Amino acid sequence: MYSFQFWKQWPKPYRFLFWVLAVCFLFSLGFLWQGWIQWPAPAITLDNYQQIQSVEVPMHSFNVGLLKLTAVGQSNVIIESIFGSDLQPSVFASYFFLAALVFCFLIFISILPALSRYRFLIGIGIAALFIASLQLDALQIFNTSSRLFTAGSILLFASVAFYFHSFKVEATFLNRLFAFSLLTLALSLSIYFSSGVPHPFLHISVTGLMAGLIVCLIVIVMVAHEWVALFAELITRSTKLGKNLQHFLVLSIVYLGNIFLMYSSKMGMTGWSFFSVSPFVLLGLSAILGVWGFRAREPRHESILKEEPLRIYFYVSLATAALGVLGYFLSSANDMMVDAFEDLILAAHIGCGLIFVLYVIANFGPMLVKNLPVYKILYKPDTMPHFTFRLMSVIATFAILSMVVSWKTYVNQMVATYYNAYGDLFLIEGDTGNAEVNYRRSLQFRNQNLHAHYALANIYKSKLEPIQERKEYENGVEWSPDVPAYLNLCRAYLAHNDLLETALTLDRARKEFPNSKELQNATGISFLKLKQPDSAIYYFSQAKKQANVLAVHAVFNKPAEMDSIVSLNDKKDGVNANTIALANLQQKQLLTEGKFSVDTSLNVYEAVWLSNFLVNQKEKSDTALIGLALELAKKPINGNFEETLITAAAHSLYEHGLVNEAMKTLRELAFRTGNANQLSTMGLWLLEQKNPSLAINYFEEAQGKSHPASLYHLAIAQIEANNLNQAIINWDSLRRSPDKKIAAFAEMISAVLKINPNQAKDLTDEGKYYFCRYRIPLNDNILFNNVINAIADHQLQAQAIIDRSEKLFAMDEPDEANDLLGRLNTVYSKNIHQQITSLRLMLAVEKRDWEFIQKNIYETALPPLQKKYLEALLAAQNGSTMAANQFEYLCKANYQFEEGVIAAVRFFENDTTDRYKNFSRLVEGLLAKPNSVKYLKQHAVMAASLAFYDAAQSSLDKLRAILPDKAFKKFAEKNRQYFKGPV
Repeated sequence: MYSFQFWKQWPKPYRFLFWVLAVCFLFSLGFLWQGWIQWPAPAITLDNYQQIQSVEVPMHSFNVGLLKLTAVGQSNVIIESIFGSDLQPSVFASYFFLAALVFCFLIFISILPALSRYRFLIGIGIAALFIASLQLDALQIFNTSSRLFTAGSILLFASVAFYFHSFKVEATFLNRLFAFSLLTLALSLSIYFSSGVPHPFLHISVTGLMAGLIVCLIVIVMVAHEWVALFAELITRSTKLGKNLQHFLVLSIVYLGNIFLMYSSKMGMTGWSFFSVSPFVLLGLSAILGVWGFRAREPRHESILKEEPLRIYFYVSLATAALGVLGYFLSSANDMMVDAFEDLILAAHIGCGLIFVLYVIANFGPMLVKNLPVYKILYKPDTMPHFTFRLMSVIATFAILSMVVSWKTYVNQMVATYYNAYGDLFLIEGDTGNAEVNYRRSLQFRNQNLHAHYALANIYKSKLEPIQERKEYENGVEWSPDVPAYLNLCRAYLAHNDLLETALTLDRARKEFPNSKELQNATGISFLKLKQPDSAIYYFSQAKKQANVLAVHAVFNKPAEMDSIVSLNDKKDGVNANTIALANLQQKQLLTEGKFSVDTSLNVYEAVWLSNFLVNQKEKSDTALIGLALELAKKPINGNFEETLITAAAHSLYEHGLVNEAMKTLRELAFRTGNANQLSTMGLWLLEQKNPSLAINYFEEAQGKSHPASLYHLAIAQIEANNLNQAIINWDSLRRSPDKKIAAFAEMISAVLKINPNQAKDLTDEGKYYFCRYRIPLNDNILFNNVINAIADHQLQAQAIIDRSEKLFAMDEPDEANDLLGRLNTVYSKNIHQQITSLRLMLAVEKRDWEFIQKNIYETALPPLQKKYLEALLAAQNGSTMAANQFEYLCKANYQFEEGVIAAVRFFENDTTDRYKNFSRLVEGLLAKPNSVKYLKQHAVMAASLAFYDAAQSSLDKLRAILPDKAFKKFAEKNRQYFKGPV
């Protein structure tokens, strides 16, 4: 037990210090292995980027005559990309390495006074060289570059050491360690407070690299034979096994053979090995074994240093510093030194292990044959001295390294690493100029240097020099292939739309890293850009990027299975957001559960999810959720998602019948952003609300911004507004449209608009229908009857009668509209039947036929606002207290629905507490629909009753221009009591 736990026999203070050192050693080992596991992080990480791509989805369809028009909205899909981050030198790794190095120095210099005079002087010389190598003069202590500070530091440490060696010889190791620690702390504080450079200790960590490299080389060679030594000890400890020599040789040959195969595979001599393990794992385990191995070599060390704890302290501190150096190189993604140390570790284990086998056989071969306990005298040789073993081990290691690579290569790698470290230092300080210089110097010594190429590419990216950036990435992957560098190179190609070069680069990268899901994802994005959805889906599936798979289905409108339920409580991610986008494209309304909640700031997933959800649930979404979306969109922190959220919310408001709010919301956004799609949407909304005159303005704005469908929509709005001369010009242009359906319709409608009325009977049934809709005035019943009777299709004939009846009703001629509608007595399609019933219900209001309304209001599918209008009228007739709330809603919901607004104004007319508020509602309606006959009539009467005679006269003048003389005189005579003077 005590042979294993050797520290049990030490004095308590020494045991405590040993455990402190052991913790430092294990922490350093963990730092090394963490760097190996995370490589090339934290210096280079993989960053996730989200690209939002919009896809058009049909939002709302309606008919204008026989034409079906669709207002188009947008769903957004998230395409998740992965790229390498910018090089981020690890400050922690630099400080950790420096702390480990100083820790090793303190143990070393605290041991020196216990040595003989000769060894003490050699040790002081080594300590002086170490301090000098730190180049403390470069720190500009007290704003000077003099070497006095370096000389003074050497003198201080040497004087204190000499004092303990010659005068205070009774001082314990702990006393000396405490004294040197205080001295180091004092110098550190002086450096911190008086240095003229921004990060003095980072500068020291760079200049200390060479010392760290030497320590690392010593430790690697020191522990390289520990596994073979362990075999010898385990085998010779047992007296029952027998054939110790054979067992030792078999284990050693198998171990060394596998290490050699690992080395040859790495160097490209062979392509396989039996069992592969990282050289850094091998070194870490060897360093642990080295604690007991170093103690076992006490016969070699007792003459140098008598106290056992000090010998162990020396080894542990040396190993801690060495592992800290390696951890620094791994954490800083310094590929050259990582590669060099992998070579060195494997070569040392082969060379030292082989020489140690020869050492054991030469010294203890006969004893192994006799199965004697050789482990007891393993480091007390008779034939081959231990020094000879060490010397031959170094020679063997050097020989193995030189088999493939010249020793000069490793020297160049060390120098290049030194300049890389300085480049990282300047990069941390934000001095990209000096960083670039040092990275360039590094490449002069070693061009196969991904760290420098990658850093330079980042610098050129920040300088907006894409050609140089791409060149550095190309050079980097040419000599030192790496996934982040390949990803960034492909991003550089894609930025210039070089899809072919991107595809070729990714093909090469996948051959070198066949299991990289990041490269498979990048390949999927490349195929997505090339518009090859099947290939994109395949690679996204291989990369396990379900969000991107759904994105491809959405972008190319390919069918895919999806969940029919969406939970508002779930975490928002790309899969959920893209699932809703795909459902929107497929016109599939998802079921919802839970409640949406979000902070004031939205991430890209939450923003896209919310906008897609509003589109999917445009008719069912809670108005509170719409309000939340608008509130979030207006916050500056969510500025990137403002347009997407507001557009989706506006569509949802429109579907809820809140046309006023929808128009106001989208109009403010459209005139701020100049988005042609939003202008076109508002034009279509107004066209559906039977306000083509105002719709023309929006379509003209959209046409000025080159909206593809704006001319078609503008031409429709012009004929609906009876602007036939301008419409003819636009329809002639549309005859040359690449869309064959639009071109054919334009050909037909152009003929309708130009034909002589006497030739109308020669048109097709569809042509005759449009002739009735656009060419026959409302007061020409004879021509209308002649043309309508010539239509053979009863459905078209009925539609023409409905259209004319609706126009008569809009002109406030309900009796004529009712008479014309009475001509329809045949069984028609469901759509026509619904139009007839809807119009009859509106006409019944004029006749005050409440019984008919009560009977039919719920037996046909009515627009939501029309149904609410009829319900409000019935509630008013029944004296319900709900009527006021319903009429208040009609005023606020939609000024385009003049019947609802006028009914509300008349309902509140008896409220004399604020008549001007009631009048302002009517004015708002008139502003929204300035050519409405019903608004103008009501406005003229109400303005006159409030003594606003100029306003009343203005409305009368507009009515005179719109109405036939007979209809205008009829209205004026009926309301003579309101108007002052001649009308």
